[in-house]
Amino acid sequence: MFVHLCDRIVCVKILLLNGDHPKEISRPNLLKLLFNPKKNIFQRRDQVYSFIKDDIIKGNKVIIHDTFLMQLGFSFRDACSRLINVRKVLSLYAPNLSFFIRYITKSKYSQIPIRLSEYPYYLKRFLTVYVPEALSCRFADLIIGNGETVTQDVIKYYHIKPDKTVLIPSEVNTDFFCPGDTERQKLGFSNRDILILFAGSFQRRKGVETLLLSFNAFYSEHSNSKLIMVGRVGDTGYRWFESIICSLPCRSNILFMDSVDPYGIRQLYRSVDMFVLPTFIEGSPRVVKEALACGCPVISSKIPGNYAIDPLGKGIYYADNWEKDSYLKQMLMVESLPELRQQKIEYGIALVKELHPRLVSEKYLSVYKQLFN
Repeated sequence: MFVHLCDRIVCVKILLLNGDHPKEISRPNLLKLLFNPKKNIFQRRDQVYSFIKDDIIKGNKVIIHDTFLMQLGFSFRDACSRLINVRKVLSLYAPNLSFFIRYITKSKYSQIPIRLSEYPYYLKRFLTVYVPEALSCRFADLIIGNGETVTQDVIKYYHIKPDKTVLIPSEVNTDFFCPGDTERQKLGFSNRDILILFAGSFQRRKGVETLLLSFNAFYSEHSNSKLIMVGRVGDTGYRWFESIICSLPCRSNILFMDSVDPYGIRQLYRSVDMFVLPTFIEGSPRVVKEALACGCPVISSKIPGNYAIDPLGKGIYYADNWEKDSYLKQMLMVESLPELRQQKIEYGIALVKELHPRLVSEKYLSVYKQLFN
């Protein structure tokens, strides 16, 4: 993003402090003007202040843009909270706390009741993610959410004033993620195979159970279909996942791949017949935008994060949340209606071009300017 900003903001230094972002080609918001691992800098207050001291003396404006401000807040707050030319911006990419509250209390997600083995995972998440996230929101001058659910949750659960939040959908690099030649043979598949792709953590909040059950039903009608699952089980435990897999007749046609690099996932988007993400809750699902950009038919759930991408449903095949029969219906529709599939592909490609980094960067530029008004 800053490739497009730097030639227009000559007096602002923008610091990215968090080292947890993915590689540059898919890094959220392309915050790459200054990429310093958090563990290597800003451990003490004098380090923070000395790093930007010259800019402050010169009167330059400094924006600290991060995804985790709690540590920075403790070390930086006293030194810089009174400086009029320093602003702290926090980006949040997933509605973590709302899922935790609704899932644990069973107030909404009764279709996926929590299992005993999952409690340690969510307790760990509460202590290591939700509490620091809440504190980080307190230290920030502005909070940027990539989806409506994220900004609403910040206001509702962290008690942040609405005027301190702004919604900017995450970009997708459509120069990289774009249609291209299929590489099925290179991947070891034939043209007869019907390939269905899932990418994400193998967690129940991603709708993995719905995905597996709907694929099993699809497989009963199309024995040449294969489900490619890219990702990992994570900390919620393997037992529940393994028990579902072992119970399915289609298990021999489910292929697992560890996390792949951007070139590998692009190759899959271009080669499969459809991408399916039955997720329960997301900020702004990056994989959905990447798949659309590559011309891959996308089936996903009716959640605000998806409607922000495609409000009319002209590019995404929408399925009813948690309903395996609804997902099966959409899978069969992708396979049996080629004209509709092509229409959705073309519309989807056009949709995500509006999320090109250059266009999204203009929104950040506007926000940065307003910070100093």
